Amino acid sequence: MFLEKEREKMNGRTRHMGMLPVLLAAVIALIMGITASESWAINFGFIENEFSETAIFFEENATDGDLGIQIFFDGEPWMMVRVFSPEDSTVFNVMNGGSLMQIGSTEVFTESAEPSFDELPREELLALFTEGEYTFLGTIVGGGLMVGTAMLTHDLPVPVDVALVVNGDSAIIEWVDKSEDGDPEIVGFEVVIEMVVEDDSGEERVFVNTATFPASVTSFTISQEFISAAFDFFAEGELLEVKFEVIAIEESGNKTITEQIVFEAEE
Repeated sequence: MFLEKEREKMNGRTRHMGMLPVLLAAVIALIMGITASESWAINFGFIENEFSETAIFFEENATDGDLGIQIFFDGEPWMMVRVFSPEDSTVFNVMNGGSLMQIGSTEVFTESAEPSFDELPREELLALFTEGEYTFLGTIVGGGLMVGTAMLTHDLPVPVDVALVVNGDSAIIEWVDKSEDGDPEIVGFEVVIEMVVEDDSGEERVFVNTATFPASVTSFTISQEFISAAFDFFAEGELLEVKFEVIAIEESGNKTITEQIVFEAEE
């Protein structure tokens, strides 16, 4: 009987020790950035939480002729997060340090540089980021892992035509969706109006008004308060620039910006 119990203990220890290299390999893969993805974490029961939000998408400025990529995620307080491409290569890595390791971070939004197409042609930049499912993997404060995924496509919306229509005291931004059959479907628009002023001390201030709309809406009336403020700053010689953007948003989240400068102070 004694021998049988000893054998049972040894068998249990053997099973436990047999898992140790697997666990260590998984942890090392996470820390060192060696090929890692959602699969091994799920297979060994590491996943305890999911990110509440994950996104990866392109943003093109059709007016300036440049393109960049943006990444967003939010979730339980974490110590480190890595984002992996469909080929399991790391495309983004962030780690807390010092006291922040104890309480963790939650939300992160980052955007890449936006090289002009003269520096880096559009198709070459798109080719740097493979289409497909990107995996978000994070270590949670207090233990455990957190996982999420987001799809990236190369489907960029066709830029819209924009116009500013002034009628009496009102100013309306209008736009025309020029998409044709076969083009990426636009599911919504975002309008951003930006006013830059400089006070007597030389400090610049930026006033922004934004609004989002479904694809069926093609105009936006600028508020009277915003227009009045612009005229007041102009009268005081403080107005530097007024411009607006109409951003077309594709189903996957990719965006294309068309912008127009309404006023620009002479240098």
